[in-house]
Amino acid sequence: MPTTIRYLGASGFQLSVPDEGLALTQCTALVGRSGSGKSTLVRALAGDWTQLELARGLHRGKARSRRRFEVPAEAIELREQLSILGQVVAVHQEASGGYLPLRTVGGHQWLLRHLYGVEQADAFVQHLTALGIDFDASRQLWPSELSGGQQRRLALALVLVFRPQLLILDEALASLDFLAAESVMGHLRELMIEQGLKVILVSHDLYSLGTHTDSAIAVHEGKLSHHYRGNATDIEWIAKLRGELI
Repeated sequence: MPTTIRYLGASGFQLSVPDEGLALTQCTALVGRSGSGKSTLVRALAGDWTQLELARGLHRGKARSRRRFEVPAEAIELREQLSILGQVVAVHQEASGGYLPLRTVGGHQWLLRHLYGVEQADAFVQHLTALGIDFDASRQLWPSELSGGQQRRLALALVLVFRPQLLILDEALASLDFLAAESVMGHLRELMIEQGLKVILVSHDLYSLGTHTDSAIAVHEGKLSHHYRGNATDIEWIAKLRGELI
């Protein structure tokens, strides 16, 4: 019998994990029809440490290193099923919860240096640059003066500062042009090698899923199943995602 994990959020949703468990690869697609439970799974995995928690921590002028690990027991159990023991963060398509709207880009760097130290502040600039945003050119800009794609990359740079073990991109690549999306995924690939980062990619864009992922978790009526890409070409993998998993 599969393990059943009850996520006691607003939906009271149940997630059924197969006995053999789920082993995340470097970049895993999360697929399923609307209403299948994808968002619930993301919320359960991310627990209490989301973009909004980071923004709140910066706004209150204190680190939240203790609170970010106060996650529901159901989320802890689910993470154990996925062999995720470290930090889990999620970046969503609506990125406004991941930064401080009344702080400039440079103001975020100043806060990181003040609250966490020079290393984190420098890492923020490095991540921004790698994600295609020129820090010197944008340091005086307010988030509202950035494009939607730049706002999502700002939120992404902020969470990457804390070296998460698992990063969930919940439609965070949506509306990015091809070059910007490739820049984001190229930087994340480097972090997968250098830091052991793992990524779950949630998207309705089958091209992104097909070219960047090497396995997929399918969610159907609260049941999870894992599928591996193997030696499939991009076209074959996209067809499998379209035909069998969605």
